[in-house]
Amino acid sequence: MISRHLSIPVDDKLVKRIKVTAPLKNLNLKERQNNLKKAFKIIRNDVKLDRVIIIDDIYTTGSTIDAMAKELRNIGVSKIYFVALSIGK
Repeated sequence: MISRHLSIPVDDKLVKRIKVTAPLKNLNLKERQNNLKKAFKIIRNDVKLDRVIIIDDIYTTGSTIDAMAKELRNIGVSKIYFVALSIGK
């Protein structure tokens, strides 16, 4: 696991999708943004985080990352980075 190799902790329980959303592949940019409004919630807020890396499977418009980043900013995360495993069109 890359996190172990780089000594970076992983918390896959920090953010949770709480709203069932339509698949993004068939939506335009505006529909994607609306689809993800209030879709994520911070589950664990017992540790103050300064930096977070979001890892997503595919990056097309950035709507998923934007929605998650908004929630992370709301709890005081000042630096948010992302990695996508692939890019869609």
